Amino acid sequence: MSAYIVSREHIQYLISSMEMMEGRIVFCHNGKIKEYETPEEKTQLGQMLWDTNIVSVKTRYWDETIQELPSGESDKRYKFKYRFVYFIPNPVQVIKSAQCYEYQCCEYIGWEDSEAKAFTDALIHVAISKLPGYREAEWGCPKDFLKTNKEVI
Repeated sequence: MSAYIVSREHIQYLISSMEMMEGRIVFCHNGKIKEYETPEEKTQLGQMLWDTNIVSVKTRYWDETIQELPSGESDKRYKFKYRFVYFIPNPVQVIKSAQCYEYQCCEYIGWEDSEAKAFTDALIHVAISKLPGYREAEWGCPKDFLKTNKEVI
């Protein structure tokens, strides 16, 4: 599958998912805490996420104009404006959507150290912690592991 520019709704979904699951948007990037509290700050976050995606796709399709790049968005101005959306995120869908976004952004050399990657890593981490059974699971090796797997040793 080729890289493409994700839709405005995709960016909104990622931001809203973090907000709904954590109650706030906070993550670490380059040793600094990044916190997005106001609608204006969340708009900036969304624009940064979208711009990162555009840079990556432009890296892949270097000879195309921005209007010619593959896109899931009909409005090719690519201006993001945050809006509050209340919903209950499905952690599996959040993980899959974040991984899709990552796939669309990993074409350019700065991805690994980008704030966008730090955000998606944090979002995936939060979503994993919300999976059914996660809180109840034992930390470390389960106590009954050797009882059920005696033949391993």
